[in-house]
Amino acid sequence: MGHYLRVFNFLWRAKRMEYTLTDIWKGHMCNAKLLKTMPELSGVLHQCHILASEMVHFIHQMQYYITFEVLECSWDELWNKVQQAQDLNHIIAAHDVFLDTIISRCLLDNNSRSLLNQLRTIFDQIIEFQNAQDCLYRSALEELTLRLQFEEKKQQREEEVRCGHSFRAPDNPKATKRYIAL
Repeated sequence: MGHYLRVFNFLWRAKRMEYTLTDIWKGHMCNAKLLKTMPELSGVLHQCHILASEMVHFIHQMQYYITFEVLECSWDELWNKVQQAQDLNHIIAAHDVFLDTIISRCLLDNNSRSLLNQLRTIFDQIIEFQNAQDCLYRSALEELTLRLQFEEKKQQREEEVRCGHSFRAPDNPKATKRYIAL
């Protein structure tokens, strides 16, 4: 059961990375349209999109390898050995070979410890990238909202001036300077 638990945790984490990258992509698609009016962000958003695309490609290739090169092939070998088994001991031995093959090919054995650590680091980087991108979008959308509010107030004041309405400047001298600048 310990072997199955290790494999399950590894596969679950890989699938979680796929869902995380899907969320990153969704966020990029939704927010890219909103943030087109902020050209100063176009380079950063483009680099984020390229990085996310590379991460998606890596995760898809890894999942393809695990699904078809590891699990499918190992299952086929197990099935053939089970059909040829003469007694329960042959089935148990085939199952043990099956588990050992999956553990080693999924980089979960002791010989692949450094590769597994690198893979875990990549997974952690994906989570950090998601957090950084969420923070970027939150700040950018907040800035966009403030800019839109500023433009709306500016248009209201221009409309009031055109219509001949008088309005009083704020009592604060600093605010008066900002008011006059508008």
